[in-house]
Amino acid sequence: MIQDHSLFRLFSQLVARSFEDLQTGDEIIRAYVVDLLVRFARTDSLYQIRDPVGKRIETVVGLLIEADFRSKEMSSRESFRALRHTGDYALFMTGIFRSYVESHGYVDWYMQEGPRSYRRAIQVAPTREDTDILERLWRDFEQVSGGLDYMRKVYFGQAALQFGLDALVRRFDAWN
Repeated sequence: MIQDHSLFRLFSQLVARSFEDLQTGDEIIRAYVVDLLVRFARTDSLYQIRDPVGKRIETVVGLLIEADFRSKEMSSRESFRALRHTGDYALFMTGIFRSYVESHGYVDWYMQEGPRSYRRAIQVAPTREDTDILERLWRDFEQVSGGLDYMRKVYFGQAALQFGLDALVRRFDAWN
C-alpha cells in the first residue's frame, strides 16, 4: 500500500521531530507510536472492536464494557488484544484528538484508563517484547500522549485541520 508507506514516512518524521523537540520517548516507543498512527489512520483499525450487533465502539468506556462483557469467553490472546487496543485508543484520542476528548469531558478519564489498560494487558502479554513496550507506555503514557498532542499542534498545522490527512500526506510527498 503506497498510502501506508507514505503515512509511515510522514509519521516517522513527525514523531521523530516532535519527540526530539520534547526530549521524550526512546526509539522503541517512537516506533510503536508510528505503527499506531499508521494503523489508526484506517478507521476500520481504530474502531476494530464492535458490540454484539456489529456497531463500532467509539469510546474507552464502551471498549471496557465490551471487554468485561466478553471476558469469560475471550482467550488470553484476545484479552491482550482488547486491552492493548483500549490503551492504544486512549493514547491516540488524548494525543491526536485531545480537544475532542476535552470538549466531551473525557480527557482525565482517558488519561487514567489508557495506562490502566496497558497495565492489565501486561499481565496477559504473550511475549516479553509486548511486556517491555507496554510497560514503557504504562509508565510514560502522559508524556507520549503529550508528545502526540504537541505533534498535532506544531507539525500537523492548519493543513490537516482544513484539508484532511490525505492532503497532508500529498503535501508531505511533495515536500520530500
